[in-house]
Amino acid sequence: MRGKTLLLLYILVLIPIISYSKGSDGKKKILFICSYSTDNEYSRTNISSFINTFSELQGDYQYATEALNCTSLDDRYRWVDYTRAVMEKHKDASMVVLIGTEALVSYFSQVDPEIRKIPVFATMGQKYCASMEGNEIPILYDKNVEFGLIDILGTAKQFNLQLFYYYDYEVKKDIELIKQFFPKTENIAILSDNSLNGLSHMRQIKSEVKKNFKNLKLKYIDGRKLNTDQAAERFKNLPENTSVMLCCWKYDKNNIVYMDNSKYTFIKANPNMPVFSLTGTGIGYWAIGGYIPQYRPLGMELAKKAYDYLETEDWNGPFISGYSDILKLDMHELKRLDLMDANIPSDVIYVNPDFDWGDYVRLYKWYFILGSGIFILISIGFIYSSLSNIHIRRLKHNLEKKDEQLEQEKNELLKYQKELIVAKDKADELSRLQSAFISNMSHEIRTPLNAIVGFSEVLISTIDPTEEQDEYIGIIQHNSDLLLKLINDILDLSRIEAKKKKLFFEKADIVPHLESVVLSMRPNAKENVNILFTHKEPSITVVTDLVRLQQVVINLIGNAIKFTDNGSITLDVENRPDEEMMLLSVTDTGCGIPADMQDKVFERFNKVNEFAQGTGLGLAICEATVKQFGGKIWIDKSYTSGTRFIFTIPTNHNESSNEE
Repeated sequence: MRGKTLLLLYILVLIPIISYSKGSDGKKKILFICSYSTDNEYSRTNISSFINTFSELQGDYQYATEALNCTSLDDRYRWVDYTRAVMEKHKDASMVVLIGTEALVSYFSQVDPEIRKIPVFATMGQKYCASMEGNEIPILYDKNVEFGLIDILGTAKQFNLQLFYYYDYEVKKDIELIKQFFPKTENIAILSDNSLNGLSHMRQIKSEVKKNFKNLKLKYIDGRKLNTDQAAERFKNLPENTSVMLCCWKYDKNNIVYMDNSKYTFIKANPNMPVFSLTGTGIGYWAIGGYIPQYRPLGMELAKKAYDYLETEDWNGPFISGYSDILKLDMHELKRLDLMDANIPSDVIYVNPDFDWGDYVRLYKWYFILGSGIFILISIGFIYSSLSNIHIRRLKHNLEKKDEQLEQEKNELLKYQKELIVAKDKADELSRLQSAFISNMSHEIRTPLNAIVGFSEVLISTIDPTEEQDEYIGIIQHNSDLLLKLINDILDLSRIEAKKKKLFFEKADIVPHLESVVLSMRPNAKENVNILFTHKEPSITVVTDLVRLQQVVINLIGNAIKFTDNGSITLDVENRPDEEMMLLSVTDTGCGIPADMQDKVFERFNKVNEFAQGTGLGLAICEATVKQFGGKIWIDKSYTSGTRFIFTIPTNHNESSNEE
């Protein structure tokens, strides 16, 4: 009883609201409100760092610090009123920096509109806090929330919150770590004290188990209801396959401050009980470890952001995020409980490290395996590289020999090439002489032949032949005409090959000219054969050599007339200006050309029917003429009702141009 009285005097009399200010000259003010005494090392360090950094940045502000001196939950009735008094005292504050969960919930319980307008930085507070059944802390007054937890961040939006770095504990990871180290775990015992943080931690663990680990049972060692001795007794009697989640143990139900001394009581009660820490409490002397917030000095960072907000236009906030978590494990506890082979995550930070070779092998075996694998691969690569180098040298030697051999063969090929050039020149000369000979001979033959034909016609016109003589005269004229056509065909072909026959291009509508050709050829067709001319356009104007074009058409139609006894012969013309060419075809319904002969029809003196009249040069002249135009000619092998010849002629010649 005496202890309680002294504690109360300590709180209410000896330590009133602590405040200090730097400067009193009416400057703008930054107010710090701490949950605990400013003598707390973490609070003092951050505040000092903030002030020094803000001053170095030339921030022209004065600073005031107020400590609420919060203790256990039994003290919660005065927090909101104390905070209201602090804000009444510092109405001129330009910014408020909240440090600690109690300061945070007390400030966000204020209803004064002017207070809610002040820019706020909050840190070292929990995102989720335990709800209360009484309304002494209005922000926590809600007994109907799920699992008894309130999202402080959601409520804080009613204030001018510009920065909030909060603790959001990774309870799920901690329970998974327990299951990894102790797969047979059936119970989770929550060890929490009589403080707002302790109660909030307990409810976070409870909510996570209820949601995601329903096969686990919960045991409570609750500092609100137990003193330290009672808690130690319950700790001692925990059932098998139980792991403990330590939140913190600073105040018991009697509000006695234990700090770190309670560890000896719990260790003595049950030394082999596995203990995991949610907050970092106990790691290093009796807790195995756990995923905990990465506590770090924030004074300098907060000062820079406060300077940006208050003194510059570079503010990009608000900045709201949780502390990142790290995994801390006590190596002494791991070894004591034989957990070094428990597949420990690689991102762990060890407390009390004491490595031996066995530990290195166990902890870094995958690195050893990976390193060994890399060494083996490098060795294989070196061996392969050496063998490849030997192989490359051999190949190089063989290539040098091959180069020598190729050089010799190249020289021989050059020799043969020179011989081939000489032979080609001789062959060209012989071909030229042959063409010249044929041309000259044909010319010499045609001269007396013309005389024979001419004088035969004169002789016939001067006598009155008998019927028999008339028959003989007809034979003479017919064979003279055949012989003359043969000579003319040979001359034409030889001139084309000798490139002495020129093409004379002119712009003309070819439709009427081809109609004239068709009309002139119709009398030569048999009685049951009709010669047709089809064209899609009424007028087709192109630049071409009309005479040579008509010659090709005449030869093709004439050839069709010979082998068509019934049906039709059709000349079709299609202009394709996009392709700069004409496509012409001559289609008949005659006897057709055998498949084995179709590739030979353009050869000289080749005749499908040896007994049919003709020189066998007509199609050869057609091919030579079309090639001289720059076109192509072929047989349509898909047409089986007779014969169809198709040829193309370019239409992109200039009127003034001519080709030889």
